[in-house]
Amino acid sequence: MSFGDLRSLFQSHHSDEEIWATLCAFLDAEILSDDEWVRALGYIQGQLRRCDPAKLKAPVHWVDDLFHYKNPRHMLVAKHLDTTGRDIGDECVLDMTSSSCVSNLSHLSMGYTYHANVRFESLDYGCVREIVTCPHLAQIESLAFTGQHLRPDSLVALMDADNVFQQLTSLDFSFNDLNFLRPVDFNAVRTHQLEHLVLEGSFLSEQGVRTLAISGNLENLKSLDLSNNYELETHHITPHLARIYRLESLSLRGLPMSSSSLLNLLVSLSTTSLETLDISAMRLSEGSNVLEVIHALEAPTCASLKTLHLDDYSCAQIDVERLIEHWNRCAMTSLHTVSLKQWDFQKAHLSWLVHLMEEGITVLDCQDAHLDLTSLELLLSLLTMDVNCTLVISDRFLPEHEEDILALVARGQPQGVTVQVNYSSLPPF
Repeated sequence: MSFGDLRSLFQSHHSDEEIWATLCAFLDAEILSDDEWVRALGYIQGQLRRCDPAKLKAPVHWVDDLFHYKNPRHMLVAKHLDTTGRDIGDECVLDMTSSSCVSNLSHLSMGYTYHANVRFESLDYGCVREIVTCPHLAQIESLAFTGQHLRPDSLVALMDADNVFQQLTSLDFSFNDLNFLRPVDFNAVRTHQLEHLVLEGSFLSEQGVRTLAISGNLENLKSLDLSNNYELETHHITPHLARIYRLESLSLRGLPMSSSSLLNLLVSLSTTSLETLDISAMRLSEGSNVLEVIHALEAPTCASLKTLHLDDYSCAQIDVERLIEHWNRCAMTSLHTVSLKQWDFQKAHLSWLVHLMEEGITVLDCQDAHLDLTSLELLLSLLTMDVNCTLVISDRFLPEHEEDILALVARGQPQGVTVQVNYSSLPPF
C-alpha cells in the first residue's frame, strides 16, 4: 500500500471500524524502512484524530507481542489497549509500562465485565501503582479497571490528580470491592475532575457514595453509573446526588427502592440536562409494582430525557389503562428511545406499545420481551396512524421459519415501523 492508497483510505466514506481494520492489515503486511515508518506514522496519527479512539483497538497479536518482551511499533498508531477477559498480572504490567510503544494510547481497559474469581495472574494495588506512575501513559483519557477485586486504595490511586493521567476524564471501576470506602481514604488527596464514572456492582454503600461526594468526586460528572449495588438504597444517596449540576446520564439499575424514594431522588436532582436514565430492574419493596417506577418519571428533571431504560419488569395484573394513564402524566416531551427488554407483556398491554409509537417514540427496544409472532401481528394491526419507529425484538419467541419473520418485517413497513430482529443470548421460552 502506497501513500496514495493511505490517502484514499482516509478520504473514503468507510466507517471508523473499516478504516482501522484495513490499516491494521496494511501495517501487518508492509515492511517499511525506519525513514518510511517515521513518515507514515506522523501521517497516520494525524488522520486518525478524526476517528473514535475507543474503536482504534490494538489487535490481539500486537498485544501478544507487547506482553512478550517485544516492542511492536505498530502499537504507536493504536489508541485503545483492551485486554478485557484476559489474565493480566505483574509481568504483563511491567512489559507494558516499560515500552514506549504505548505512548499514543488514550484508552486502557483491563479486567473482566463481571465479578471474576481470584486468579493467579490479576491486577493488584502494586500493578495499579506501576501504571499510574508510568510516563508513557500520560495521554490516557479513559480507564477501565474492572472485575479484579481491587479495593479503595486502588480507586484513590487512579483518581489522584498527582498521577500521570493529566487528561483523565472517564473511569470504570466496576465489579471491584468498595464496601469499605471511607472519607479517610481521600484525606489530603486532590482528585481528577472526572466527567464519567462507572461503579457498577462494586459493593458500594451509602458511606462510599458520601465519601465520593464530600471529596468532590461527583460534582462535575456528566454520567454516573451506580447500578447493581444491592445495598445502596435510593433514599440513602438522594442528598449526595443532588449536587451534581451537569449530570446528563444516570444509571440506578437494580438498586433497591421503597415507595416514593425514586421520585424523591429524581425531584432532588439539580441538573436540567438529564438525557439518559436507566431505572431498569429496580428492586421494589413488597407490594410495589412498575407503576411506582413510572410515577417517579413525573419529576421535572425527566422533562429533558431522550433515552429511557425501563427493562426487566412485570406488568402482570396491571390494568393497561392505568399503565397508559401513569405514562401520560410524565411530561417527557424530548423522549425518543425507550428500552423495555425482558418485559412479560400480555396481549392486553400491546395497546401501551402502540401508544408509545403513536406518541413519537422512534426506537422501541423490546429485545427478549415476551412477544411472539401472534402478539407482534396484533400490535401492528392496532396502529391507527403512520408512525416513524424502529421496533427492536429478538428471535427468542419467534418461529424458526425465516419466511414468517420476513413477512412480519414487511408488514410493518407500510405503517412506518422498521422491525429489527436481533439474535437472543437467552434460551428459548
